[in-house]
Amino acid sequence: MRIDVKHGTHAVDTVSITIEAAGRLWLASRANDLERSTREQYRQHVELHIVSLIGATKLNKLTLPGVRNFQDRLREDGRSPELTCKVLTRLGSLVADAQERGA
Repeated sequence: MRIDVKHGTHAVDTVSITIEAAGRLWLASRANDLERSTREQYRQHVELHIVSLIGATKLNKLTLPGVRNFQDRLREDGRSPELTCKVLTRLGSLVADAQERGA
């Protein structure tokens, strides 16, 4: 694990940020690159669907089964298949952005 931390492929709890914080960073990094309506849609996906359900989760605790449970919960809570797909895409983007930042 020490080698993974050294190479930036594993973050310990004290360094890892929450999904909510990663979402804020991701949204801020897109602020000037997108149309206003697209930014608003991304913000809604992050705040209403991601943060409200898994925002307190630390990135280093996010697992593939956890993402699958999140997907199932979106569907169970009545989100359409199209919205579920979009929200999962946003989640993947914000996680990738955070990983690039070493969070």
